[in-house]
Parts: sequence; C-alpha cells; structure tokens
Amino acid sequence: MIRCQLRKMVLIPVLLTFIILSVSAPAGLLAAPRITLPGSVIFQIESPEYLPQDAWEGDNLSTGILEFDSWLVEIEAGSLRNEFGSLLPDLRVLRFPEDRSVESVLQEIRRFPFVMQADANYAYPYFELTKTPSDPELPAQWHHEAINSFRGWALSQGDEEVVIAIVDSGVDYDHPDLVENVWVNPGEDLNGDGVWELSDEDGIDNDDNGYIDDGIGWDFVTTTQVFPGEDPGPPDNDPDDFSGHGTHCSGDASASTDNGIGVAGPGWGCKIGVLRAGWTPPDGMGVVGLLEATSAIMYSIEMGFDVISMSFGGSGGDPFYFEQAIQEAYNAGLILVAAAGNDGNSVPNYPAANPLVVAVAATNSDDELADFSSYGEWVTVSAPGNAIYSTTNAGGYGQMSGTSMATPITAGVVAQAMSLAPAAWSNQDIINRLVATARPISDPGSGSGIINMGDLLDMYVSVDSVWTYTGETPHIIHGETGTFGMRWQKFDQGGMDVSLKLYCDEPRVTLGADSLWIGPVVQGDNGEFEIQVTVAPGEEEVETIEVIARFRGEDFFSNEFDFQQILPLRVGQAPVLLIDDDQGGEGRIDTWYLQSLQEIGVSAEVAKRDEISVLADFVEGYQAIIYASGSRVSNHLTGDDLAVFVEFLDNGGKLLLSGQNIAQDLAVNNPAVLDTLFHIDFIEEHANQLVVRGIDGQPLTDGLYLFLAGEGGAWNQDNIDVIEAQDIAEPLFLFNADFPERQAGVRVQEGARDIVFCTFGIEAINDDWAGASTRAEVLDRIFVAWGFETGVADKRQIVSQPDAFRVAPTWPNPTNGAVQTSITLPLPGRIEVVVFDMLGREVNRFEIMGNSGINRIALDLPENLGSGMYFLRVSNESQVQHRRFLYLK
Repeated sequence: MIRCQLRKMVLIPVLLTFIILSVSAPAGLLAAPRITLPGSVIFQIESPEYLPQDAWEGDNLSTGILEFDSWLVEIEAGSLRNEFGSLLPDLRVLRFPEDRSVESVLQEIRRFPFVMQADANYAYPYFELTKTPSDPELPAQWHHEAINSFRGWALSQGDEEVVIAIVDSGVDYDHPDLVENVWVNPGEDLNGDGVWELSDEDGIDNDDNGYIDDGIGWDFVTTTQVFPGEDPGPPDNDPDDFSGHGTHCSGDASASTDNGIGVAGPGWGCKIGVLRAGWTPPDGMGVVGLLEATSAIMYSIEMGFDVISMSFGGSGGDPFYFEQAIQEAYNAGLILVAAAGNDGNSVPNYPAANPLVVAVAATNSDDELADFSSYGEWVTVSAPGNAIYSTTNAGGYGQMSGTSMATPITAGVVAQAMSLAPAAWSNQDIINRLVATARPISDPGSGSGIINMGDLLDMYVSVDSVWTYTGETPHIIHGETGTFGMRWQKFDQGGMDVSLKLYCDEPRVTLGADSLWIGPVVQGDNGEFEIQVTVAPGEEEVETIEVIARFRGEDFFSNEFDFQQILPLRVGQAPVLLIDDDQGGEGRIDTWYLQSLQEIGVSAEVAKRDEISVLADFVEGYQAIIYASGSRVSNHLTGDDLAVFVEFLDNGGKLLLSGQNIAQDLAVNNPAVLDTLFHIDFIEEHANQLVVRGIDGQPLTDGLYLFLAGEGGAWNQDNIDVIEAQDIAEPLFLFNADFPERQAGVRVQEGARDIVFCTFGIEAINDDWAGASTRAEVLDRIFVAWGFETGVADKRQIVSQPDAFRVAPTWPNPTNGAVQTSITLPLPGRIEVVVFDMLGREVNRFEIMGNSGINRIALDLPENLGSGMYFLRVSNESQVQHRRFLYLK
C-alpha cells in the first residue's frame, strides 16, 4: 500500500480552478501552433569534448573558447550544461534572461563552428476540452464499455512493476483514488516499505540518478511565467499539480481500481510515474515545455518506466532534441502515446505525428470521432475522449473532454498489455497488436479504430464464460455437490500443447476432475469444461469465490506461456434479482443499484434482459425483483414478461419498476395493464422536472427529496412520465406539492401482490447533491416496507426544503446551443444570471423570480457568440456562485 506524504501547499482559488480546468483551443480553428518559451535554447555540438558537462554556470565563465565565453557574458547567460544525461551527451541547454530575444540568440549561437544545430524551447498546449470493480463512480465512466474494459479486466488486472509516466502538469499524488498507484522510487525509499514519507527525505541522491529525493518522480519546470499561485520552479521533488490536468490524466490511465471509492482506470494495478513538465502561464492556457518534457522522457528511460503518456502537442513538428529523446525512448523499449489534438482538422500535431509515437484521436459515446478531435492518416488509433469522468485536484472528481483524455486511457490499456505480453515481445509487437485489435469505425482519419482492451489482452487461451447449477437450480448450493462450467476459447492466432488446470485456495471448496488437456488450437477454437464442486457453508449465504484457471502451452511463435485467469464461482442465491433492461444507454445502470443495495445490506444478482431466454425459469427462488429500464424508450415489458411478473407477485414476490417511459409505452402497447395491475392513469409523457418529493405523512416516502440530475447519479433522465393513482394505488412521489394529482410513483398492494412503480430511474438519483436524499435511502425505505432486514440504522434525512443557495454544474458541457443549470433557493426570491467571456466582458444577462426549491433554467446563447470558454455568475440578494461552460459552434 503506497502512502505519499510529501508536504505540499495548495493555493487554488475556486474560480481559478474553473478557468484552468477548462481552457483549450476551440474546435474549427487551425492546428494550435507550438509556443516559443523565453529564456533558453537547446543546441547540439560536434563532440562532448568541445563543451564538457556543466562547463559553465554562475560566475564561472571559462569554457576554454574565448570568443564563446565573451558572447556568454554579452547575453548575460545564466547557465550552460547538459540537462538530459549521458544518453544525449552532445546536447546543451543555454539559459539567459527572458527579456532577450530567443531568435537573436539562436542566430548568434549558430555561427559558432562547433554548434551543429540549435532550436528554441517550445511548448504545446494541453489538448483539453474536456472488471466490474467496486468503484462507486464506475457507472459515470461510459468509456469503459466503449473500450471493452470489463472483458480486459477479467484477463488482467495490471502489474505494479509496469509504470506509466504521466508527462503533464503534475499530479495530486495524495488523491485518495491515486495514492495507491503512485510509483515509489525503490532507490530513494530508505526503509523499503513501498511508502514515500518524510523520513525517506535525507537530501541525498541515494540511487545516483542525478535527482535528490525523487521519491515519486520529479518536477522539471523552470519558468517565471506562471498563473498566480503556481510553482514556477526551480526543479524539485514535489511534482504537485496546480491546474488538475495531469491529475485527470492520471486517473484516466490508472486510477486505483476496485478499492471501493471513486473511479476505475484501465491500468488497474499499473503504477503512475509523476513527471511535471507543464504549467499554466498567466493567460490561462496550459502548456508543456519541451525542454522539460525531454528531461522527463530521459528520466523515464533511466528509471525503467514502460509507457509515456503525453497529452500535449501542436503543429510545426518537434524540435530536434525532443525527437532524439523520443527515439531514445523507443529504442529502450518504451511505448510513447500522444494526443492527436483538438483542432477538428487533419493538420498533423506533434509529437503524435512522429511515426514512433502512438497517435490517439478522440471519440464520443456514439463511437464517432468527437467534433473537436484532430484526424488524419497519421493517427494510429482512437479512444474515448468526450465527457470523461475521472480524478481532479483536491481529492475530487469531474468531467473533462479532449484527446488529452483519450491519450492516457490508451496508455493505461497499453500498460495492461505490457503486464501480460510474452517477454520476447518488443514494444512494436504490442503496438501492432493494439492496432490489429482496435474496433473499426466509419470516420476517416480515426486510425485503425477504437482501442479494445478485451481483445488486446486475449493473447493466449482464456475462459470467456462460466455457469453453475445444482440439479435444475442455476446455482451452487452450500453443502451440496453442483456443477461449475466454463467455455475456453482461442481468440486469434494459434497454439500448441495447451492444458488447463483449476486451483482454489479456499479450504471449504472441493473441486472434482480439475485438469483438461486441450492440445493444439487455432484461431476461433473453443470448448466446454464442467467439473463437480462442493462448497461447505461459511459465514455468508451468498458469496463469490475465486477459482484460478491456469493455461499452459506454446503460442503461435513457439514462445512458452503460463497464463492465469481468475474465475468467479458464485455460491448461494441472492434474495433480489435486478433485471437491467437498458436499451443501449451510456454506462451500466445495474452498478448504481448494486452499490446502494450493498450499502443497505441487501444482496442482489444481475441479469441483462436481452440475455434471458425464458424469464419464468429465471425468476424462481427470488424474493424481490427490480426491473430497471434506464434509457429505454419503447418495448419495455412484453405480454409474456407481465404474465411472469403476475405469477411471481401472486406467489408472494415483490416488484419494483423503475424507469422513465414505462407508463407511456404501456399506455400505447398494453393500456389495460395500467388499470388491472398497476392501477394508474398515464397523464403526460414529459414532466419537465428533475426533482421529485416524498409525500408528507406517507410512511414510505415522507421527507424524501430527490434530485435526478448531475454526476452523483446516472444522469440519464430526459422524459419522466406523469401518472395518477387510481383506487387502491397509494401515491408515493410528487413533482410539486401544489399539484398532488401529478405523481411520479405509486405503491400497489393487492392480495399477495406488492408493487412499487417509479416513473423515474432510481439510478439517476444524485447522491452528491447536498440536502437531498440518496439512492440507498430510497431503496432502504422500500425494502423495509417489504419486510427485509436491511441492517441499516434509521438515519433517514427529513428534507422539507433546501437550506442553502446552490447552483448545479451546467449541462450539456460542452454545448453548441442552449446551456442549462439548476438553481436551488431556500426561499423564493430574485435570481440574476450573467454570462461573461474569458476577458470578463458581459455577453448576456437576465433576471427571474425563483421559487423555493430547485429552479431549472435554460439559457439561449446569442447566434454571433464565438467558440470558447464562458462563465455564469448566478446571484440572489445575498450570495453569488460561478459556473463555467465550453461553447463550440
């Protein structure tokens, strides 16, 4: 367990954070040019003997070349030395006052005969527009479905020996969802406990790499042009992040995964090397200095890192010294990954366009190139880059968009491949497989398509599905002998002398014939293997036990392999079945329910509706069923499905229906069931509300207050039905207490039947909205009413009205039309909304009278508004809050 305890000082005003996290080059412009940084040039000499390392610094003016020494005095040079190490021995960095012209220094230095070539220190702008593991925010990360992470994680969960260098603005290395995965330098970890702490800092370069106390990486930045509050240098061992760009990229690549908090990263257990080479100048546009990035690359080589993630770039080509660093890294076996750019055109961006670099374009949730993404024949692959939810500074989480996000996602996937690949494979072998296994899309210039971690990692023979049964029951029952089955398969290429052996370390588990000889295999081969298994009772009625499948053999290239895969052996039957009937919605809605059910101590199993062939056989033995429709708009429940549910209810089962459009769809396709089963009238197809309230005095919902938008939930509600209870149905939820006939939920108790019907998706409840109720609270109320023992103390929060002025984040963001937000008022009053551009100029203004509670507003933007970053200032009589959004024409 890594615990980073470096001292750091945070000086980040909230408003500045908004600015820094969101600035980028707008789409539709020419490729962003590289930026010439003042105060330094890099030149190459014929031989290192001409200028020995550190030949000149401070008051020492003697290089032994009289004319050159005189010129150094003339330009008031500050230092002249090799800053890149022994692998680039003939490069020198000359530093001088920043008010001196870089171009004039270059012209003058090129006249000395021992200077072969010279160039400026350039910077590129950040490209930023913005298994199943136990991480609670995983449902907000749509991109894991897109890149087949869940299959990939089933094959590999990373290797802590594999390190991804994040060459960026630094990292919030104490972030609770990153700290476990931050690389710790073993050469500086004095007590060898894998923890970087203050007692390890002794002021000595213990590993003799030229960097003192570089416990978790290095800060290479030296500049005077920084945004107020950011560290300008000199270089040191504290690579903290000011802007949040590098922190987001680190989570994109390899956030600590399956740790019960926050988000998941494709790299899972791979480590993050923190290398700060970027900063934010006073104009707010984040940059990475190529001198600093060159040093970071050389550090990565020396420290034995494996992957380098570079979320920066620009047009015009790389300077020679940066190209040489890339060549050295590639020659050393590293894989370099870089952002294609956010210019929305085909102009090559560097370093991505360097043929030794994996160039990554960005896609959206529809598997199309994002509007902002650069593209072209020089692009290698594509990866999700729009509205990516990941780690942010100060231990937070948030969305960003850009090829800046697609790049570290790809780097994390590449790191997984390096964790698993045969030792004989080169970096180019892995790149070739990354390209070959990508999922093609129709957009030209998207490379070979969207990266596919599942296919990439399926290098050997693996198990792609498992099943269990005891007699006619589809479960393993404690104390009885059942069957554990699996299907092995060969995804591509071929192999020889393949065998399979199963192991289990749990002493309560007895496996039958646990070995299988498979022999030679070719691409597409598969087969089934079933064994007898007995599991003695333990403390849990329902549990999942790990079984190791060990495949041995030779691959297509006669390399021996020994691949181990974790298989889940599920024992016992949970009392609740969750049927996920989402229709291609973004993310996995089942996870939102499972996490909340776990919180209240209720076990559940999940089935996708389209994977159930005979529903009647599937529901047997459960006490309750949750049917969740997510984003589905039609064909929710067939007549056969309803018949199965009626029989289930008549036998004492409980049913929770949750989802928008269910009532509307039934009103069209099966209207009679609204009267006979659910006892409701369908009133309206669109409530135009994202807030629902419990009913005063209603035992099940009294005091509940639900906000159905924002990143604390699935954020998938756009068409919530309005219903009205008939005769025996009890109203549960209202949109507005002044209109009690407009309802959002009912309960029907009729004979043995007990149904709760919500016209909204419970997955959308925003758990992060201050003062509002949570999914766990709602589910706890329902299951307690059904007689379940949830083991949760009565901690229900009575929310009669909001207690503070709050402004929700804007959505959609980015936008190319109207921008929306929700404003919460504790009491009715005047609201003023003003829109400003980056220069503080007023763009639009309006006032409304707001009601107590949540007021949703949609702001139409002027037609002549240019692409860029804008800010909302929202105020009432006594308070002001700011929100930002990106407008793209």
